[in-house]
Amino acid sequence: IAFVVHRVVRRQHHRWLRTLTSREIDALVEEQRFQTLEELAADALSTSMATSKSIPLFARIFIPFMVLVNIGLFAAGHFSLGGTIKIAAQVGQQDLSLDSFYNFSIANTVVEMWNAGARGMAMLIAIFSGLWPYVKQLVSLTLWFAPPTPPRWLAGIGLFKRLWPSSKRRGRVLSWLDALGKYSFIDIFVLVIAMVAFRISIESPSVGFLPDNFYSVDLVLVALYGLYFNMSAQILSQWTSHRIVYYHENVVVDALRRRELEQRASQCQQEEPSRDLEGGDSNGGANSWSDN
Repeated sequence: IAFVVHRVVRRQHHRWLRTLTSREIDALVEEQRFQTLEELAADALSTSMATSKSIPLFARIFIPFMVLVNIGLFAAGHFSLGGTIKIAAQVGQQDLSLDSFYNFSIANTVVEMWNAGARGMAMLIAIFSGLWPYVKQLVSLTLWFAPPTPPRWLAGIGLFKRLWPSSKRRGRVLSWLDALGKYSFIDIFVLVIAMVAFRISIESPSVGFLPDNFYSVDLVLVALYGLYFNMSAQILSQWTSHRIVYYHENVVVDALRRRELEQRASQCQQEEPSRDLEGGDSNGGANSWSDN
């Protein structure tokens, strides 16, 4: 799907370029050149978010700590029991209760689906509900500590230079992580829906040959601590993702502001000698007029 979307967007972009005049194309090239200079300036004047002075010291320590806590919450939610099915039955005057008729978690659900032959569903759950949250947290943690320019000992390697997260690439990756991270809530939605779907109540019918309320069966799906660990991890993941995107934008804006201040300072330094020359010429003209 991503490949098809990329091809369609690229073809539409080429069609749009054919509709532009030469003057509009020159203006577009000039705008792209200006954006490239701004990106290079942002990379040169900024550091990693972990060491940037644009972010408070408390946030620079607290955000990576919360990412590690989030990884622990995801692990606890995935390997702990997410729910159990309880059955309460009554036959005549006899009460029967099964508190743990069936227990399940994300880990054993994937294993049981794989063993039962539903390997496609097992792979989907394992990737999007099991693997993806950890990938998101580790990538966010890497982008938090990675500077926008590669170190000198890696700058000469072409692969690292092309794939290194510059300020622009870091912003794109963080935006994608923030957008795609919301789909991790699907397993929680499915479990909540299952809690409603598995709520079954059976009562004996009112017929003449059976006494009233002769039997009843109640089946309930009860959420356990694994679900709450997973839900807390999802909420915390969204919060940390929003804060990381916010601090990234602050770092880029402060770098561009410093670049603008440096440009103004250099312009003022260039204008001062010209003003001194103009002042000297005017004084010389006045002296020559007085001599005459």
